[in-house]
Amino acid sequence: MAVMIVGALLVAGLVGWALTRTVEPASTVVAETSATTVTTSATATSAVATNSSPVTADFSTAAMPAATATSDFNPATTPLAAPPEPAQEFKRIAVEDLRAKVNRNAVVVVDVRDQASYQRSHIPGAIHIPLASVEANLGQLPKDREIVAYCTCPNEESSGHAAQILAKNGYTNVSALYGGLGSWESLGYPTKSGATP
Repeated sequence: MAVMIVGALLVAGLVGWALTRTVEPASTVVAETSATTVTTSATATSAVATNSSPVTADFSTAAMPAATATSDFNPATTPLAAPPEPAQEFKRIAVEDLRAKVNRNAVVVVDVRDQASYQRSHIPGAIHIPLASVEANLGQLPKDREIVAYCTCPNEESSGHAAQILAKNGYTNVSALYGGLGSWESLGYPTKSGATP
């Protein structure tokens, strides 16, 4: 019986000692949705059987950014995307300025859209060279005249890219039409349809 009493006192002492030590969080729960990170916190409260007051510890996690990986993501086998290339600048020309130059035959206009778009509507006299084949068709464009490329992309993406290709190949007077064909048409300037310029 004495052994049992001594054993009970030892167990009670160990439990009391363990309850007065720093409590580590067992786990925190972080629920993630596609756009929101929800963080929960755990609060541990323990009362010591002796004359001490209850000990309270608050374990809250800092907000973490939502994961962007899909369930198929494996960092060991999934290649990382190359960083985007820095934006390169190119010269732009206003629609009114291009109209005046077209009227004086002082510019070569290049439509870099696809064939169907060009046939539907284009600036009269514009040469059709799709963006993908600009570099292959440099021989069609004179280096001693001003060249204006146009498209219907936001921010002149395709025509700007065409202007950059031409500039890299020695064309010194190249620009993209600001606002593209949409701006040209919005001012009521003439357009043409069909396959010939």
